[in-house]
Amino acid sequence: MNKEERIVKQHLKSLGFTDIIYEPDGNIPPDFLIDNKVAVEVRRLNQHYNGNAIEDVEYKLIPKINELCHNFKTFGHSSFVSIWYKRPIKINKKLINNVKKTLEEHLPYITEQKKYKICENLKLEFYPGKKKYDYSYMLGMVDDADQSGAILYETLDSLKIIIDEKSKKIEPYFHKYEEWWLALVDYIRIGQYDQDAEEDIRGCFTPPYDNWNKILIISPLLPNCALEFNNNFK
Repeated sequence: MNKEERIVKQHLKSLGFTDIIYEPDGNIPPDFLIDNKVAVEVRRLNQHYNGNAIEDVEYKLIPKINELCHNFKTFGHSSFVSIWYKRPIKINKKLINNVKKTLEEHLPYITEQKKYKICENLKLEFYPGKKKYDYSYMLGMVDDADQSGAILYETLDSLKIIIDEKSKKIEPYFHKYEEWWLALVDYIRIGQYDQDAEEDIRGCFTPPYDNWNKILIISPLLPNCALEFNNNFK
């Protein structure tokens, strides 16, 4: 059971359900079955860029740069490496080799603050550390230039993408259960809604929601809290 599934299970328990089965049919939908009739699919609600989860680039790029940094043991001074990037960016061998070359070339200047352009959409900036660390380079700030924009519209765009994706996934199994719920753990707003924000999203996110009887948007910080949307033709 992954992190999002644990959060959703906690929320379902907070609603008073006790008969909650995890993966009742194995590694196929649904993720949970409530009272032997309500199928629940789980997904994180995240920002997208051109149809792809925005953190996909982060998961591929940042660990690679961090791994390169740890190849340089310190011999006296350390520097923090801040990363700025934006999409589209091709994370391939050439890009990683250019990052490695930049780290090597900066070593003689490790006590200086410098900025390097790896490519149009990736830049590294070095800040001298105030003390010696185990490595010459320590990962500093990461600036994803695409994590911006109006949060409401980002939320609505992501909901559209995710509902379509999940609807296709459950289609072969839809006939097996009376109801289907889609439970989304919110990593865009982190699930914290004031009254105005809640009214905004409720005003824009209106039924129908494909074949989902209910959609839940759950806070990862407060799993008992959620926005609930019911399909009006179910």
